[in-house]
Amino acid sequence: MADKKKKQAGRRAYLNDFHRDLTGAYIYDGSHFHFAGDGWKQALLRLWALGIVLVVLVLAGGFSGETMAHCVFQILPYLMEVGAVGSVVWALVRLTSGGETLRAYVYKATVQALPRRAVLVMCAAGAGMLGTALCMIVHGTAGRLAGLLLCLLLKAALLAGAWLLRRYVQTLPWEGPPEETAD
Repeated sequence: MADKKKKQAGRRAYLNDFHRDLTGAYIYDGSHFHFAGDGWKQALLRLWALGIVLVVLVLAGGFSGETMAHCVFQILPYLMEVGAVGSVVWALVRLTSGGETLRAYVYKATVQALPRRAVLVMCAAGAGMLGTALCMIVHGTAGRLAGLLLCLLLKAALLAGAWLLRRYVQTLPWEGPPEETAD
């Protein structure tokens, strides 16, 4: 009766793929995904280059001076941008630490989630562009036109960088177990 294990559903369902051996160590019995391309290191290098570009752009947008111009239309989208880029970097860290062969739950949390996280960055950058435009309309430019245009340019570059990351992740070849179909 002690060997019976209650199967979990939902968020922690991946824990069903672990069992203990005789020494008490946990063994993973679940499926794996393997990178099917030739250049795993080159793919990681490109992913990290895009991730670092996103970090630099979001930080440059915050330090441009115009993002934090005491306008809620700019501050809230900027905080969304920082959180979304942080989420992308966290997924890249997990992907890098997993290596060429990923456990199924790590694959879902990284490779499958990166395009959605990139879309979140794009939405936050779009909201930041809209917020900057609203701030320009509500408060005027008052001699800050060059700074506001730089802020808009950085947010447009962030949006483009996230779009490139999304497209690149979708082209990466991964092999794994066949997808489960609902019968």
